[in-house]
Amino acid sequence: MTDCVEHAVNELLPKDRQFFLTGFSFGGMVSGHLSTRMPERIRRIVFVGAGGLKATRKPTGKLHKLLAEMPPQVLAGEARRNLELLMLHDPKNVDGAAIYMQILNTTRAKTRSRDMGIAGALSKVLPQVRTPLSGIWGEFDSTTYPYIQERIDIFRAIQPDFVMSVIPGAGHWVAYEAADAFNTKLLEVLKP
Repeated sequence: MTDCVEHAVNELLPKDRQFFLTGFSFGGMVSGHLSTRMPERIRRIVFVGAGGLKATRKPTGKLHKLLAEMPPQVLAGEARRNLELLMLHDPKNVDGAAIYMQILNTTRAKTRSRDMGIAGALSKVLPQVRTPLSGIWGEFDSTTYPYIQERIDIFRAIQPDFVMSVIPGAGHWVAYEAADAFNTKLLEVLKP
């Protein structure tokens, strides 16, 4: 996956252009790996609910597999359930757009991101990362809550000035569930 993202960056941006990188969930793992390949180009990584930290996680219900051939009502119901278990803290925030994106993304997924997260893919590369790091997490991120301090400690062991911003009331998909607060915080973090 990192090879693909590195290729895309090199095709889309001039070779001498620096950029910021925001990596959500599995994208956080990819961002960490990418920064070891192009440390001079990435000005800052903002991890958002990043997985792969080999940290304590509260058990949650098993997600149901979504299959494109499921009847539409069953598919939508299973997508809603998975969103409530993993992605969004407040069930009222599970709307038609979130269900549609969940179905689209999970029925097309080709990676086993959970397996990579459990294996600690980001933890393995973090000690090599020299890019400045920041974090934005939802207060009730299902992959983190109630162990947010453990994540902060992991990052601060590598970069003592690491700052984790926590968005109140939001879950794992903080950029969707609390878009205004997230966007404001992200712009604040990216200011030079």
